[in-house]
Amino acid sequence: MTLRDHFARVLGGGADGRFGRLCSIIVDGTPLGDHRTNVQRNREEAKRFVELQWAAIALVGCDADLQIREIRSLAPRHGAATPDLEAALRDDRTVRLELSRIVFGSENQQNAYFATIAGVAQQTLEKVPAYANAGTFHYRVYDPNGTKIGKREALAGAAELAAFIQGEARLQKCSASMYAPDAGQYPTLSRLGVHVCHDEPVGTAVSVMWDPMTEPADVPGALDVFNRIRTEKAAKVSEYSDGGTVPVWLVFAAQSLKQKFLALSLVNHLAGVNMVDPAPFERVLVGCYAAGVTFLEPGKPPRYTSLTTTG
Repeated sequence: MTLRDHFARVLGGGADGRFGRLCSIIVDGTPLGDHRTNVQRNREEAKRFVELQWAAIALVGCDADLQIREIRSLAPRHGAATPDLEAALRDDRTVRLELSRIVFGSENQQNAYFATIAGVAQQTLEKVPAYANAGTFHYRVYDPNGTKIGKREALAGAAELAAFIQGEARLQKCSASMYAPDAGQYPTLSRLGVHVCHDEPVGTAVSVMWDPMTEPADVPGALDVFNRIRTEKAAKVSEYSDGGTVPVWLVFAAQSLKQKFLALSLVNHLAGVNMVDPAPFERVLVGCYAAGVTFLEPGKPPRYTSLTTTG
């Protein structure tokens, strides 16, 4: 599966507009949409791969991708804070990109546990010869009561998910249909309202992924995170910028794990704020797929961009 396939599933596809721009961003010499998801990566590589996706979404939300010719990864430097990326701009300048994600607190608390279910289930299936190349499975949690889980229940859910994928005949072939486990046989999955689909065919490395759903926004909490991270990153800007010789953009992905337009609430709130001083960064950007704000000058409202303004 490529990131183009992944983005089409979670964001909605299309040859033009923001989807096309997102997939066309050149990252380390390759269009972002052509990067493959089912590649073996160590923990740090996997973390950076996810951050790259959210950064790209934020840049598109802020229309900053229109100014960028190519993005390059930067290797960590010993003894100095290293920004995440470097961008060659269309005006022939070079800027550094330091990335941060603003995850709504209630989501962040549960994200690790739901991700654990997918990760442990995948590890289990990788050890089963018949499933080592079984393709990609996605699971969703349809949980109308907002049930919370802990580590023990996550591990129980992972064991049940691996067993359900192997035991459910309807999951042996690819389909967009989501199937619910039996409550008697899979009590943890049933309580969480888990549904599973098999959407990439046999022949590719087995992958189990969590498909997030809904969660209410916590804008005040997200603003606290935004201000705290800006302060922390500002203290390192001299190192990010090689002593002020290379401009730095601070890029925030307003990230909702469970609903693709939820983060819009934070972006829309920031659109009416004029007290954010981007210094010592050249600019501060906060974006989601639907929209973004770019703070360019102290005391002035940010530039607001959205699906309705640029598509």
